[in-house]
Amino acid sequence: MNPRSASNPDLLGTLARRTKAIVAALSAGTMACGVFAVWPLSPIEIGTTANLEREPENDIAPPLLHASSQALPPFDVAAFDAPVWLAPPTPIAETTAASTPAPPLRLQLLGIVSDRGAYHAVIYDPDADRVVVVSGGDTLAGRTIDRIGPDSVAIRDDSGVRTLALRAGGTR
Repeated sequence: MNPRSASNPDLLGTLARRTKAIVAALSAGTMACGVFAVWPLSPIEIGTTANLEREPENDIAPPLLHASSQALPPFDVAAFDAPVWLAPPTPIAETTAASTPAPPLRLQLLGIVSDRGAYHAVIYDPDADRVVVVSGGDTLAGRTIDRIGPDSVAIRDDSGVRTLALRAGGTR
């Protein structure tokens, strides 16, 4: 026990009375707030014809609508049909346009010559305006001759391997 409180017993009584008074004042204030919140000051009718016909000086608050103002449009319930919490749709990935195909080769296969089991191609180059005889592995107009068969030539360039073939019906 505190030595001061033991020597002065009247101090405890004073604190108890003061605490009771504070609790009573706070309780009364809380009750007053509760009564004020539950007990309306006066009923107010909004938007009725009876409210417009009453005398404005007898009302606590002036009416919100005057007789000269236009009537409100009817309430549109369909406006609330919009989805509020709908996530936006996922964006559609743009399809990449297929790369334009490489232009056709301007080289023309004129013939294929067989020399002791090895094939050589006779090709016309219109850019250089000359006829060239090439074999496998040679370079022509920036392109590499990949392989030469009895009726076709495979040419490799930046776009891949392309084939030049002889027309059917030729002589052998």
